[in-house]
Amino acid sequence: MNNDLTDITFLLDRTGSMEGIASDVVGGYNAFLKQQQQAPGQAHLTLVQFDSIDPQEVIHDARPIGEVPLMAPDDFRPRSMTPLYDALGIAIVRTGERLAAIDEAARPGKVVFVVFTDGYENASQEYTAKQVREMVAKQTATYSWQFLFLGANIDAFAQGRRMSIPTGTTLDVSGAGVADAFLTTSARLADYRTSGLAESLHYDEDDRRRAKR
Repeated sequence: MNNDLTDITFLLDRTGSMEGIASDVVGGYNAFLKQQQQAPGQAHLTLVQFDSIDPQEVIHDARPIGEVPLMAPDDFRPRSMTPLYDALGIAIVRTGERLAAIDEAARPGKVVFVVFTDGYENASQEYTAKQVREMVAKQTATYSWQFLFLGANIDAFAQGRRMSIPTGTTLDVSGAGVADAFLTTSARLADYRTSGLAESLHYDEDDRRRAKR
């Protein structure tokens, strides 16, 4: 196990309702990426955009984070509906298969999923809430994977609970708070990459106020 290596999967909703905050999402994601590139330790980033046309468009696949380019505005084009459960379920399976194929000594010591959406599930065909809830719970309990859920303009806590994502790592975001939410999440993740303590991923009250401004 390589305890200096963090495997990050970022699931980014690009459904039609994201149109109104698209520029904030691109700017926020780029700020997140820059901060992660400057953080101590090694990291690989998988970026997945999802919608009902393609619930798993893999933009970057376990790429060394220093090699990941910034997102251009044209790289993020909102469309269609929200297969949230399919997006997360497929990504969990893909990540598990990828890590299983790596020699144990080289596997990342930390695995983190970041999910950002502004809509409720309404289009999944492969996975149900129950299946995803069980998958998240198993990966968390058995392999210490960490899951962060950012929900913009929805009840993020209710949706997070449906997927077994803890309240501590769930963030309720307003449209105006998207950029702050991405930066806060990146800061929390940078702390976790250094400390390895799951509690360092938990949002505090100041984090929550900034995300809801």
